[in-house]
Amino acid sequence: MRGITSCDFVTRIPVCPSNGLPMYREFNDEEVETLAAFIQTPEFAAIKQKPPYQRAYDVAHHLGDTMSPVGFSLSLSAWWYETDAFVANPRIQDSFLREAEAELGRSDADGAPVLAALTAFAAAHAGRDDYARRWLAEGRSRLGDNPQGIAYLEAVAACLADISAAGCAPDDRFEP
Repeated sequence: MRGITSCDFVTRIPVCPSNGLPMYREFNDEEVETLAAFIQTPEFAAIKQKPPYQRAYDVAHHLGDTMSPVGFSLSLSAWWYETDAFVANPRIQDSFLREAEAELGRSDADGAPVLAALTAFAAAHAGRDDYARRWLAEGRSRLGDNPQGIAYLEAVAACLADISAAGCAPDDRFEP
């Protein structure tokens, strides 16, 4: 239940065809040197087998970009665009939940309930019902007067009752 935007019709994350490095942002000269050495390691060889957003998250972790808006964005994109791989990988789920916790601390009053609902939805799809209920409660506790936030939170709450119901797939369009 993510919004569909014009961004869905462009390359989501470019990946270097020769070495498999995801280009999730511009890197400075020092980072280029660090990455040039990193892509030669067995650690990167293992990371290279992952889908692009999960790979980018691991590269971001290597560069210290996690627990930040960048880390949250990459882990959220792994959920949205690599759903099957996300659901199959408890490590990226754990990373997403940690990033969401940090992002919640950076969210404004309108964004916090939506973030909590998004996190509850992802947790439910991953079979983490306790997390899903906790995040839904968090969203409700922060609910203000944002009509779109209220509508999204209630749509997610309905999906938590039966995550396999029509309209509850991660890429189903949500329209308040």
